[in-house]
Amino acid sequence: MNSETPFILLILQATPFCNLDCHYCYLPDRQNKKRFDLNLIPHIMSNLGSSNLLNKILRVSWHAGEPTVLPTSFYREAFAEFEKHNKYGVKIEHNFQTNATLINKEYCELIKDFNIAIGVSIDGPEHIHDKNRVLRNGKGSFLKTMQGINFLQQNNIEYSVITVLTEFSLDYPNEMYDFFKSLNVKSVGFNVEEKEGCHQTTTMNETTVSKYRKFLLQFISKIKEGDFKLYQREYNRIVNSIIYRSEDFKNGLITPLSTITVDYEGNFTAFSPELLTVTNNKHDNYIFGNVQTTLFSEIFVNQNFKNIYSEILEGVAMCKLECDYFNVCGGGSPSSKLHENGTFASTETNYCIYNIKVPTDIVLDELTPLIK
Repeated sequence: MNSETPFILLILQATPFCNLDCHYCYLPDRQNKKRFDLNLIPHIMSNLGSSNLLNKILRVSWHAGEPTVLPTSFYREAFAEFEKHNKYGVKIEHNFQTNATLINKEYCELIKDFNIAIGVSIDGPEHIHDKNRVLRNGKGSFLKTMQGINFLQQNNIEYSVITVLTEFSLDYPNEMYDFFKSLNVKSVGFNVEEKEGCHQTTTMNETTVSKYRKFLLQFISKIKEGDFKLYQREYNRIVNSIIYRSEDFKNGLITPLSTITVDYEGNFTAFSPELLTVTNNKHDNYIFGNVQTTLFSEIFVNQNFKNIYSEILEGVAMCKLECDYFNVCGGGSPSSKLHENGTFASTETNYCIYNIKVPTDIVLDELTPLIK
């Protein structure tokens, strides 16, 4: 095992299919019901070992589709395969990012048996959630999501939350806080609606920045004033970045092989999972090989990868030259740059504004009186 490896997370696409049809989803192939080939697991483990990427813990996230549409037997077999081919003595930790609509007693047993970390995608109270997170018949998914959450709660299973914010959400910071408090959620992350993949529009742009700032300020204020302590990912990440900042700050989004995403057929990409299904005129695709035939470590001699990575680094250099927030960001999100600006060799995106700049300004405004 290599203590210097950049590898942090393995994302596996259990299936491209999703039982929801969220208005802002970036996945173009979410009606495809094919499932991940479990025969790929020995190739993945061997590949990680041969590429010298393994650390003491291997974190596996089942994502890029709704993982719980598959039966629990699929995961029991998959986890057994991982352990069978774990010749490296690493601890393997599994995570589901789920809409929770299909969580039931059987899934709770699986989660507890394997100590699976659970992230639930829910956008807030019913009138907010159901505006975008809909079933395939167009009806809201809130009640089904809450049914799954109730199963988690009844089985004493902790979970984190990811919420997609649209312009509509920004009118309800108090309601959002009260809702998460009612669920006893310990952590919530805000994913601002972006242009990604097949979703080429967004309600969040330069006109909603001040509205978002007011929303986040009020939400953080509720956390500080209340008796319910909630970790808000964007705010607390900036706090930690500023307080514990080191000179070797690294942006995992621009670090090759920090995150490896493998689709159901074994094809992989080396950066953001959103790139797995993207094509454009400049680059044929963002797939750098298949786990059965290409070592992860061999991507550095792949000409397509070299072209893409060179363009990403050009964008990072531009950010470093132009942006005052570089030290808490490290170069932005390449996927966001590609989808919003048409090229990795660019700078500001909505990701920068909403995930980095606004929360950083809020934290610095709080700290300024303390250092005068």
